[in-house]
Amino acid sequence: MLKRKRVPIGVLAVGLLMILASIGIVNGLWSKNLVIHGVVETGDLNVDWTTASSGDNFGPDECTDFGGFDCDGLVPKDVGSLDCFIDNVDAQILHFEISNGYPSYEADCEVHLTNTGSIPFVIRGFTIDASNSSPPLTNCVVSGTAQSQIVLCDQLKIGYIDGVGLQIDPGGETASSVIVHVEQAAAQNTCTGTSVFIPIPAGPLAPGFVDVTPDCTATPNIYEFDIKVCVAQWNEAATYEQCVTSPQHEGPEFEP
Repeated sequence: MLKRKRVPIGVLAVGLLMILASIGIVNGLWSKNLVIHGVVETGDLNVDWTTASSGDNFGPDECTDFGGFDCDGLVPKDVGSLDCFIDNVDAQILHFEISNGYPSYEADCEVHLTNTGSIPFVIRGFTIDASNSSPPLTNCVVSGTAQSQIVLCDQLKIGYIDGVGLQIDPGGETASSVIVHVEQAAAQNTCTGTSVFIPIPAGPLAPGFVDVTPDCTATPNIYEFDIKVCVAQWNEAATYEQCVTSPQHEGPEFEP
C-alpha cells in the first residue's frame, strides 16, 4: 500500500503567502489611462478652366482673294468662326466650337487652368480622343511629344500644346493652346429640299421657267473630339495612366 507524502508545513505557508500577496496587489492597484485623439484634415485638390481666348486664321475685317476678285478690305471673305468658352455648369469642361468651317480653316484657343484647391499639383499629361466622332474621323495618326501632341486625321488636325510637367501652386494658373485645322477631306453640309420654279414673263425668253433659290434645309457634318488633361498632387511621381485611373475629385459646382 502506497503512502502519500505530506507537503512540509513551511512550503504550504510560503505558497499561501504568495496567493494572498497577489490578491492584495490586484485589489490595491491604482491606474490611469492616457488617450491620444487623432484628427487628420485633408486638403483639396481641384482645378478649373478659368479663361479662354480664341482666334482664327483671318482677322474679323480682313478678306482673302478668291478667284481674282478685288479684295479691298470692304468685303470680308472669311466666313468661319470659333467660339471657345467655359461650360456654365461645370468649370472643368471647356467647349471648342468651329462654325461654318471649310478646308484650310485653322483656329486656336489659348486656355488657362487654375489651381482652385489647397494642394499644389503637377499636370501629368493629356490625351486627344477622336474615336467618338459621328461622322467618324478616319486614319488618325498621333505625333509629337508628351508636351505637344498632334492628331492628324483625314478631316481634321487637332493639337494640344504646353503645360505638361508644370507644378501649379494654389491660386496659380498656366496656359496651353488648342489648335484645329480643317483638312481637305472634310465633308461639307448636305442640302435637301425642292427647287422653286416661276414662269418667265412674256418676252423673248418666253415660254419658260426660271429656277430660284431652292427651299434648302442644310444638314451639317459635325466632327467631334475630346482632350482630357489630368493633374495630380505634386509629391507623387505618377504617370498620366496612373493619374486618370485614380479616384477623381470632382470639385465644387461652378456658379455661372
